[in-house]
Amino acid sequence: LLEKGEPLFGCVLSGYWCDIGSLEQYRYAHYDILDKKVKVKLPAEEEEEGVWIAEDVYIAPGVRLMPPFFINKGTYIDTKSSIGEYTVLGSYNHLSEKVSTKRSITWSRVTLQKNSIIRGSVLAGGVRMETGSAAYEGAVVGDGSIIERKATIKPGIKIWPYKRIESGAVVNSNLIWGNQFRRSLFGVDGVRGELNGDLTLENALRMGSAFAFMLGGAVPVVIGGDTWGPSQLLRKAVTVGLLAGGAEVIDIGETIAPVMRIAVTSLQAEGGIYIHSCSSNYGYSAIRFFDKEGLNLPHSRERNLEQLYLRDDFPRARKDKLGYLKVINDYNKIYAQTILKDLSLQSIKEANFSLLVAFPPPHLQNFLVPLLQELNCNLIVYYPPARTKLACWKEDDFYCHKNEIAHGIVRGEVDLGFWMDPSAEKMVLFDEEGNEISGELYQALLSLLILQSGKTPMLVQPISASWIHEELARKNRGIVLRSKTFPRHFQEKIKEITKNSATLDSRSYLPTGFLQIDAVTSLLKILNALAQGGKSLSTFLKEIPGINLRQKEIACPWGQKGRVMRRLIQEGPGKAEKVEMIDGLKFYYPDGWALVLPDPEKPSYRIYGEGFTEEIAESLTDIFAEKVKSLQDPGTD
Repeated sequence: LLEKGEPLFGCVLSGYWCDIGSLEQYRYAHYDILDKKVKVKLPAEEEEEGVWIAEDVYIAPGVRLMPPFFINKGTYIDTKSSIGEYTVLGSYNHLSEKVSTKRSITWSRVTLQKNSIIRGSVLAGGVRMETGSAAYEGAVVGDGSIIERKATIKPGIKIWPYKRIESGAVVNSNLIWGNQFRRSLFGVDGVRGELNGDLTLENALRMGSAFAFMLGGAVPVVIGGDTWGPSQLLRKAVTVGLLAGGAEVIDIGETIAPVMRIAVTSLQAEGGIYIHSCSSNYGYSAIRFFDKEGLNLPHSRERNLEQLYLRDDFPRARKDKLGYLKVINDYNKIYAQTILKDLSLQSIKEANFSLLVAFPPPHLQNFLVPLLQELNCNLIVYYPPARTKLACWKEDDFYCHKNEIAHGIVRGEVDLGFWMDPSAEKMVLFDEEGNEISGELYQALLSLLILQSGKTPMLVQPISASWIHEELARKNRGIVLRSKTFPRHFQEKIKEITKNSATLDSRSYLPTGFLQIDAVTSLLKILNALAQGGKSLSTFLKEIPGINLRQKEIACPWGQKGRVMRRLIQEGPGKAEKVEMIDGLKFYYPDGWALVLPDPEKPSYRIYGEGFTEEIAESLTDIFAEKVKSLQDPGTD
């Protein structure tokens, strides 16, 4: 046109122009809209300067809001979160407590779990950032990707859709090819995940069918769970899967894990499945698989089930071979009758104990309250102010309110207070003075009960437990057997002891033999001991010497764990008197010991240290923590 001398025209326009040719420009276009540099009809009214909040949005008290920002419909923001300037949240997002966002854009149905951080990032639809994870300036995470706990996406990094970043990972380069699926379906104790996240109903159904096939098809399988809504949905889905696999399903309803264990053995089932909420990871559900002895599945069987599930390598039953469902109501009563046989009921009733129960979920309250009232106990059921009864409590709820629980015990002249987790396998106690009894002190209390019961001179403790158990055994003419820290190994050791009883067959499950994983039986045994001895709990605890045990967690990439362990064998600090390799590496010194244990679920090591004094315990733990850090190759992620 220029060669032909054609005229060239131009004009000046007063409107807004933005060529979105890069991801950076995409973000800046959103910022310009929030700054009103361009007129765009947003699906929300501007409530005040720079604040657009659509309908059906919930913002909890204590959330910090810094305009300008836009929040689309159906989004939930929990307390103590921070919504910084130039944040754009898509529809139906879920932000847990203490989440922090700034200059970031999320699409629909994004989940940001507790303490997660996004700065100048773009998260596409269905992304889930787990607790403590972070994404920084210019990072982009594609549809359906999962950023696991404490993982970090460095500035400018692109994560393609449907990828998984493992916990603790630091991503320094774009992730395009391959899926970073979890290392294993099973964790330390069953399969855990969020309903419609990792745990969909379809996946739960497949797990049920795979489990039925692995056990032999037309065999009895017991199932139960707690009262939490997701648990009940998953229980129904797993039940359908079991039936489709041809299993004879025995549903014992809303119950606790110790009841499930005894039901599997007494009903002569080939296995059991227990589904419950996770108090340690709020919003998560756990699907637990038990063998015919009521114990956690062995590691080899977990791997077998996992391979069947992942490959979808199992047949479904023909229509004439489908399983059938049998429902047994009130099986909890059979468990209660079993544990009451081993108690001095009259002594407990005459003691007329006053007990405080800290916010039990409904299934636990429905079971515990009648049981304890039958033993003539006066009960105070404590819930935090302005909180209703919930089927799923955060473990943080307990720690936030434990001072109030302690004060309530003292004010109410209560003999004993307690909190149990939803599965009723773990417990925290309070004595009549409001002092907390948890962790190693609680385990030492159970060891003392076992040794003084006269039933067996032996008790089992994991390799990571305090040497105070040996001291208690020495004073009570007992023996301590050490196991690996993995729950199944611990349970197998206990089984070895209990099956030697002449009154039991090889499959029987005796609750009193498994106090460490049965909080209900432990509670009743403690009441029994206090009633018969005429002692208060604080007096009883004086028989336990002081415990100086410390623990730390040190990050270590998966690929370096083996290297660190090999070098630690050769370069362990100081001159140890003995080194054990039962589980991890345990170094014994004249004044204490240290254990270096690779975490089976996370890219980290757990360091334990115990000494004759607190200072020695701290020193040993710190020395080995620094040693693990120094043995890592800083140039490798």
